[in-house]
Amino acid sequence: MLKNNAKIFLFLFVLLSNIAIFADTLADIPTNPQITKYFPKTLKYIKNPTATGFPAKANAFRGPQETIAAVGTAPGDLSYAEAQNRIYKDVSVNKLPPGIYTFVLSADGKSRFGQAVNIWEIGTKHLHLGLDIPNIVSAGEIKVNPDNSAEVRLASGTYMANVAGPDQKTILESTENYLQSQVPNSFKIIKGESSATFIPSDSLPTKTELKNLCDVNSAFRQVAAPRIRENRQRYCEKEEIKEYIK
Repeated sequence: MLKNNAKIFLFLFVLLSNIAIFADTLADIPTNPQITKYFPKTLKYIKNPTATGFPAKANAFRGPQETIAAVGTAPGDLSYAEAQNRIYKDVSVNKLPPGIYTFVLSADGKSRFGQAVNIWEIGTKHLHLGLDIPNIVSAGEIKVNPDNSAEVRLASGTYMANVAGPDQKTILESTENYLQSQVPNSFKIIKGESSATFIPSDSLPTKTELKNLCDVNSAFRQVAAPRIRENRQRYCEKEEIKEYIK
């Protein structure tokens, strides 16, 4: 009898300790009143990936107009995008120039948008945008139109791939309503349900873009990951590339 009581006591002690730890964890999550107004349940939906989500090496390059697999993706690419003025932090959507953007939104109201100028998305992937932004409540793409409107899609393999369909719908609606609340009434967030990317699959880097990427001082060529850095150096020094971008 005493042994059973001891086991029950131990079980309750461990259970209550875990509940206390969980409560402390929740209490430590920074929240913004506007976010909690529109995202009442979303904090449990999305986990922030770490830099381990980046590939360890890039595939061999096969021509001037190649996919992103040719040069890999590295955390340091965010610096390249920032140098190209493609990263926008904590701005309302109506302040963004017309174009296609990736975005992340956090529980404390922080936002980051990355202008996706081509399918390579150097420095503007969700892995880059969320590197130092914990507690993501929404991630996807937004297309800002010249007519004071924008459309949101939850196109993010990084954050949304494992989110169930009904939850994605909730997050999409919450995102649209929140973003609408942050802009003037004259600017409209278009309601939609698609999760397809806005970025055309054939939108490869232009000659000018490749020239910028391969500049010897470009952050693209100076990333910390050794294998990717070496692969990019070889890529940019190929005769066909140098001939193509000269």
